[in-house]
Amino acid sequence: MNQINRLMFTRPLALAIIFSVGLELVNYLVFGLLANTQGANLGQFVWMVLLGGIGMGAVLGAFIDIILVGRVSGKEGIQGTVLLSCMTIGITAKLLTLNLTPLATDFGASYFPALYLVTGIATAAISGLIMGWLLFTEEGNDQLDKWKL
Repeated sequence: MNQINRLMFTRPLALAIIFSVGLELVNYLVFGLLANTQGANLGQFVWMVLLGGIGMGAVLGAFIDIILVGRVSGKEGIQGTVLLSCMTIGITAKLLTLNLTPLATDFGASYFPALYLVTGIATAAISGLIMGWLLFTEEGNDQLDKWKL
């Protein structure tokens, strides 16, 4: 019973960090390397992928734990996860970066702010959908058990 309770709260945190770091890595590759006119550097990688990815993932995981876990399941859990994902790693993280002007310029995000924001929200929605399915459906939980997560 304790193992099930532990997994109920640690899985959202672990998955949110994994997905957030993955999304920030994609953002780094697209906006930090491809769209950047000055070339990417280690500082950008640390800020976007490590600090941003781990930090926003931890916030998202904590929100899922506090707001959704033990209260909803199935479709409601998936919808809630999509909403929280869009609000944290989709909107908040992207607006934070865009409003830190020197940082946004370094990433190339200030050259394409609408694209940066829209891709952030879209990828957050997709990852929230996958996370919600994994966390709040029986099939998703079975898959996480197979992955030993």
